[in-house]
Amino acid sequence: MLNMPLDALLGGKRMAQWLEFKGNWFIDLGILGFVNLMEEVYGWDLEKLKEKLSEEEKLIYYGFFPLAYMYKWLKDRSYPVSIEIPEEAHLEKLQEKEAPEIFEEVWWRWIVPMFEDRWVSKKLHDIIDKGKIPPPETGISSQAEEVVSKAKEILRLHEDEIKKILRLRNPLKRLNLIQIEKLKTDPNKSFELKLKIDQLNNLIEHLEKALKYCFDQVIRARKVRGENSDVFYRLPIYSNFFGNFLFFNPSDKNKLMKQKEDFYRVISWDPQKNELTSIAKELNKLFPSFDEFSNEFYTNFSSKNINIERLFIFLINFPYAFNRISGMNITFYSNSLKFSYLVNKKIKLLTQKERSSDSIFSLAWKGIIDVLYEHKASWALENMYLIQYRRLDNKVQEDVEYIGISKLQAEILADEDFRKRLNISIRIAEKGSKSYIWLLEEFLKNKPLLPVFYKNLKLYFAGKLNSILYPHYSSLIYSIAIDKVLKDLSNEKGFTFSDKFFNRNKSTISSIKTTANIYFSIAKLIQENFTEFSLKEKESLAFRLFSLLRKGQKYGFVNELLRSLHQLNGDVERFIRYLFAQILQNDYTWQENSIPIIAGFIEGGDKNE
Repeated sequence: MLNMPLDALLGGKRMAQWLEFKGNWFIDLGILGFVNLMEEVYGWDLEKLKEKLSEEEKLIYYGFFPLAYMYKWLKDRSYPVSIEIPEEAHLEKLQEKEAPEIFEEVWWRWIVPMFEDRWVSKKLHDIIDKGKIPPPETGISSQAEEVVSKAKEILRLHEDEIKKILRLRNPLKRLNLIQIEKLKTDPNKSFELKLKIDQLNNLIEHLEKALKYCFDQVIRARKVRGENSDVFYRLPIYSNFFGNFLFFNPSDKNKLMKQKEDFYRVISWDPQKNELTSIAKELNKLFPSFDEFSNEFYTNFSSKNINIERLFIFLINFPYAFNRISGMNITFYSNSLKFSYLVNKKIKLLTQKERSSDSIFSLAWKGIIDVLYEHKASWALENMYLIQYRRLDNKVQEDVEYIGISKLQAEILADEDFRKRLNISIRIAEKGSKSYIWLLEEFLKNKPLLPVFYKNLKLYFAGKLNSILYPHYSSLIYSIAIDKVLKDLSNEKGFTFSDKFFNRNKSTISSIKTTANIYFSIAKLIQENFTEFSLKEKESLAFRLFSLLRKGQKYGFVNELLRSLHQLNGDVERFIRYLFAQILQNDYTWQENSIPIIAGFIEGGDKNE
């Protein structure tokens, strides 16, 4: 079962095989980002997307994708979207066309019109805030000059009053749109200033209408006349992270028609022709060796070096693989697209429902465990990572972290018994934001679990858990068994190259289960033989033993128990053997071996608080 592909375990169909992970984490996350994008915009889950790709691949990549990409770019930045995404039926009508025709139609019919409000707004800011006058062939340069001139006149005649209204001390070089809007709404300005601001706003409104008319003319003609105008009509789309792709480049030399060609070239994968020159350091994850290129930020890079279909589409979708949580971007990555997709989808859902105090790590792992339970799949996560970052651009990669999970931890998690016992929150403090610890998180961070239960047991004996009997009995036993076996392994000499080392995971799992069974039997032995003790007497003895254990007083712990043995009803021989072999003669894990004795006095099943 464990050797089966995870997609098969999860019930995935072997269709659209090109939409599978390729083995390079950066590209794989781009594939996941592509899947997330299409689901967010069109509502297609992974299986639906694969089905659509198997039936109409050309239409998806040249029609649905570019439209979705530009739409999300605007939405993510809270920019106005001039027209909404059309119904699928409108795009389906393009299915019989060739790829260039599909892209051309989508570009002029939906993408460019979608940017109209954003384009007009940016041009107004360019003209008024920066004094950039449109080229003469647009036919609106004189209107723009009139607006700029009027704004300068107002500032020259009323600068002191304007500075007072805007609460500014330093001299103003020019008025910007935001300041003009504030002046327009200020009720205390002079009559003369009000008159001139009204005149300026009237000019701005006419300029705005003229800009919209010009933009609409370009859409209707589906072309731009004049080289300068071509630059002027460029769509205002920009990315700090993927500045290499020219359709993102805000250069004054970049044109609308060139922008269209560059975007088409990204989609129309050709490993022989698609070459990115001056590839920047943000893409150095693609290089075969980081050490080889650690100080080389720029080099020629051709897609034929990584012969992957639709490579550049996946690259520009990399950011969409991440969920935004508490100022961080986080994603789960394994060797399976389907499992990664399901887990990240669950993480996104949990962030909308769970307490804001939950850590990113906790939310991510709750997503992993939930998906595992839902699909009842056995799996070995040998290559599994949580990847997170705060900010990425072409200069900064801030707070990037990769959390890998060892094969041994993955094998333990694959066992339902362990998973069930570790997937609980344990209270460690009476109150406060950090009063609970998620046991699974501590385990995955390679931290011992005994200290967690020390704090929890302290609360129990202080009467703070609102429970007569201890509520986390089996979780305690399993956790301490894990601690004990892993501690023994770390102390074992000659282990590294022995046969046991190469069969470590299987034998370790077996050892932990055997140890847990021994611990359960010792706890049961306590329960069966101390029947004459009242509940209060058991708790009192358990508390004394716990105090001695925390102080590291091994002999005091054993002596306290021996004083009580004369009251036992049954055969104490097995119990005494355990005391001497596992506690008195064991200097390394005697504390772990003492826990099931205490647990036997306070056992209360498994009830969450």
